[in-house]
Order: sequence, then structure tokens, then C-alpha cells
Amino acid sequence: MPRWLWMALGGWVEAVLRAPAVEPLLARLAETGVVLWDLERTPDGVRFRMRLGDVRRLRGVLRGSGARLRFVARGGGPFWLARVRARPGLLVGLVGAVLLVAYGTPRVWVVDVPGLAPWREGPVLAAAARAGLTPGAVRAGIDRGAVERAILAAVPGYAWAGVTLRGAVAVIQLYAVRPRPALGPAPSLVARAPAHVTAVSVYVGEAAVAPGDTVRAGQTLIRGWSAPGTGAAPVAAGRVWGDVTHTVRVVQPLRERVLVPTGRRVVRRWLVLPGGWAWWAGGGPPPPGPVIPSVTATPVRWRNLDLPATWVQVVYNVAIPEEQRFTPSAAEARARGRAAQAVRRLLGPGRTLVARTAHIVRERERVVITETVVVREDIAVPAAGRRR
Repeated sequence: MPRWLWMALGGWVEAVLRAPAVEPLLARLAETGVVLWDLERTPDGVRFRMRLGDVRRLRGVLRGSGARLRFVARGGGPFWLARVRARPGLLVGLVGAVLLVAYGTPRVWVVDVPGLAPWREGPVLAAAARAGLTPGAVRAGIDRGAVERAILAAVPGYAWAGVTLRGAVAVIQLYAVRPRPALGPAPSLVARAPAHVTAVSVYVGEAAVAPGDTVRAGQTLIRGWSAPGTGAAPVAAGRVWGDVTHTVRVVQPLRERVLVPTGRRVVRRWLVLPGGWAWWAGGGPPPPGPVIPSVTATPVRWRNLDLPATWVQVVYNVAIPEEQRFTPSAAEARARGRAAQAVRRLLGPGRTLVARTAHIVRERERVVITETVVVREDIAVPAAGRRR
């Protein structure tokens, strides 16, 4: 058995021996089978460690020698059991921790839907819960295929759903439905919307417009080409960039039903470890009815060092629907925020904002914002009207 395990189970003590003649005493201890570790000479005497079971034999050897023995440290199983008997709360806490680990380890405690805004997570989480994926569910009892099918059936607009279990964290990934690309080559490319042409790049075919031209929707941008004498259908490929004008209109009433926090909330906390393992650290179940959730993640720090763990706190603010009245200024600020969100949705991959102007009208019961947004984008689509 390794020495450290023997000392941990049987107990150990650390002592300082001071005597007129130390070497003969150490030799007698070795003859009696007393093993000393980590011997070190100090100004106070010889410092060493030994097994707790050898203390009685040590005292027998030192009896009548005039030596002085002082214990400075101790540890191991017997001393720990003595503390437990003196303080039963330690044993209760240990048993509780073991039961908590045994209960929490095989379960899912966090269900995450990355990439979705909080107000769009509700239908997805509700569908997953109906299929058995909810905080507190046993991992072995979760049918991922059933959860994925339930989400796709309940939440429209998604082509694929995937559930990944990473320890105590379940991750739901969604991919939105995208238009099917055009099948086969296009005989020509036309403008998808009215635009002012800024750049033309022809891969196959012949350019029908040039930078600086203004085109209408459906106008030919790139004419197709076919090899002479082959009888093959003409083919066109390329990209045409143009400045397209979009109109964003937002109407914000001065009276609107909104979710108002009641002041009552439920807080749940987890300690998330590397690999997705999460330990539930307290809190009740999410309340029924409408809530306004908020999530905060804080790194675990010790002596100014970031440890590989994170405290995650989810606050469920219980809310009730209530009619709220806005001042014209507050309604305008709210409308500006909604308009900004709409503009960000226009600026997808490959699109650049060129200009943006806003026209604001304050009416008696509402505020209307009309924004004119000019976006530079690829306007070329197949002549059949299907996007590439």
C-alpha cells in the first residue's frame, strides 16, 4: 500500500524531538520498527512525521531519556472521524453532497437554444418540454429524435433541428428554411428589384447593363451565351451589384399591451464546468405563465485567477400583460428601436448600407416612422424568377 494512502487511512502526526543525544534515540526507534519520514534538523530539534499507531512505541522508547516531544500537526482518517463525531453537521453535509451529486449528475439542468432571441425561445422550449426535454430530466430517458420531430412540428420556418447532450447541458440547434436554388443553368439573369447598378461581373454570357445604369425589376442584366453551331441552350452566370431602395414602416401606438414585471421572481443557479457539466446550485422551478427571463454568466475566480468554471444564473421575472401608455417621446424612441431592428434584418450577408433617412409623424394615438434605406446588394437572379 502506498505510504500516502496508509497515512491517510491510519492517521499521521508530525512532531519535534529535542534531546541531549538524539542519534541513539533514533537508532533505538529503528530497532523497534518505528518508521520516521521527512526527518529534518531544526533549531528546535529533529522534526519528523510518523504513523499514528507508532506513537505508543515512541513514548516507550523515550521514557526516562530526558527527551522532550512536541506534536505540531496531525491528519488522516481517525482525526477526521473524531471531528465528525464532535460535529454531526459535517457528516450530514457530506451525505447531502453525495446524494446531490448522485441525483444531479445523470440529469439535464440547462436547455440552451443558441442563436435565437429570448422571445423566440419560448415556443421551442415548450415543444421540447412536451417531448420530455426539460430541466431536471434524466439524460438516459430523453429521446432526441422525438424532441427534434416535436420542435419541427410545433415551430414553423425551420428545416432541421438537432439536440446535443453535453453533460448537464442540452443544446438545441435550428436551421431555418431557405429557398431552393434554381435547378440547372439560367438562360439569362434579370434584376430582382429596381436598382442603380454599381458593378457588373460576368462569368458566362454578355453584360446588358453597365455601372451607372438604372434598371427596373425584370430587366435583363446578363444575356446568355451558347457555342455557335451546337444548338445548346444559352447559359448566363455572373453577379450584378446595385443600390436597392427599401422602405421600412413602423407604427407605434401610444397605448399597447406589454409584459410588466410583478416584482416576483424565481432565481436558478448552476455551476458549469468544462465539457458542459453543470451542477445545480439552488433555486426553484420556472414559474408558470408569462415571464421575462434574464441570464448572467460570471467566471469563477480565486485569488485573481479565472478558474475553468462559470456561475450561470437565470432569473425568471414573473410578468402580467398590462396596457401601457407611452408619451409621444417614449413612443418615438420605441419605434426607432423597432425600425433599427428591421434595418439590421435587411443587412444580411453580402449587403452593405449605403444611405438611410427617416420621416417621423406624431399622430394623436400613434407615432409612425417611415425609413428609406438604400442597400447595396447582388440583384441578379435567373430569368425564371428563382434565386441562385
